[in-house]
Amino acid sequence: MIEIEFGKDRYHEIQEMISWLFRNVGHGGYLDDPEGLWKIEQAFGSSFFRFKREQDATIFALKWK
Repeated sequence: MIEIEFGKDRYHEIQEMISWLFRNVGHGGYLDDPEGLWKIEQAFGSSFFRFKREQDATIFALKWK
């Protein structure tokens, strides 16, 4: 899995990022779903997006990083 991390300074954008992922990448979210293409976890103010496919991580990073 490919991981992209955001600090607490971007916390206000997380819901927008999640909506974008559903529209542009597909199924994923907070739950550990073997069918999901991406997953988000949050801890101590940081958000971690994990992707199964490198191309999904790349388009996400191009949009949000």
